[in-house]
Amino acid sequence: MHALKIPFTGIVLGGSAIVILSLIAWFSDTPFRTILRATLLVMLVKFTVSPHTSFAAYIAVGFQGLMAAILLSSKLPRFISLFSFFLLAMWESAAQKFILPTLLFGKELWLALDESVAKMSAELNLPSAWSQDFSWKVIAAYLGVYTIWAILLYLWTLGLPKRLEENKERILKAAKSIIPQSRTLQAHKKHKNRLWAFLFVLLFIASSFFLNYGKEDALQKALILLARTTTVVLFLLYILNPILRWLLKRSAQSEKQNSALLAIVEDLPALRKQLPIAWTLAKQKPKKYQRYPDFLLNLLVLSLFQNEQDLDI
Repeated sequence: MHALKIPFTGIVLGGSAIVILSLIAWFSDTPFRTILRATLLVMLVKFTVSPHTSFAAYIAVGFQGLMAAILLSSKLPRFISLFSFFLLAMWESAAQKFILPTLLFGKELWLALDESVAKMSAELNLPSAWSQDFSWKVIAAYLGVYTIWAILLYLWTLGLPKRLEENKERILKAAKSIIPQSRTLQAHKKHKNRLWAFLFVLLFIASSFFLNYGKEDALQKALILLARTTTVVLFLLYILNPILRWLLKRSAQSEKQNSALLAIVEDLPALRKQLPIAWTLAKQKPKKYQRYPDFLLNLLVLSLFQNEQDLDI
């Protein structure tokens, strides 16, 4: 999806994942076991195809799968379990954007943000109430956006199985006229941008110390921040990441998981062709807000029914 340049790719990917998990629960006779196995397979595919996937990505996938398995297999009424799952999954996705930076940089990140906004508002003669607890307002606004997104996805998913059947023939017929274009991901550029962002945040916090403390105190705080951040990064990279990789590698070597994993990896080229076709069809919608739900509907139809149609032919 990154290669297709779909706007807000992160929130789109997270939303797509929870919709697919809800469909698995919908059609499975044993949703708890099926969802957990599907989650493990997704993590193994990530590990196999993209070995440099971050630790945070595995945590997000694992959390979504676990919550889906617990809630969507519960005896709660379906509309309650589904709505609760959508909210929790999207809240976790939003919270992760703040939890990881806090682990890396500590509370100093948010203090530096509050102090910088307070100084800017004072210089611009803005009301002090506007800048007070600014970081908490940012977090609340971010959670609010993800909450609205969860509600919209929930409402759209309720009638999804029926819409898949109703639109199957139309989408499959339209897809035959689309020529898939090959696209390449620029992973190295993405990693470079993350490194620059990391260094910028580090320098931003360190500079705030020199604006608010004496030179000696500021230097001491900056060195403590650097040591703390370095320790956390090394711990994530060289302790937690290797442990997770070892567990995934061991799971991938089991005969049962290995056969399923190979089948999925073999299907990836077909999925790569379906992605641009689904997006090309969705871009025919005149209004941009209609394109994401149409893209997801197209992709689900192509993934679920294209092989079935090929067999019929």
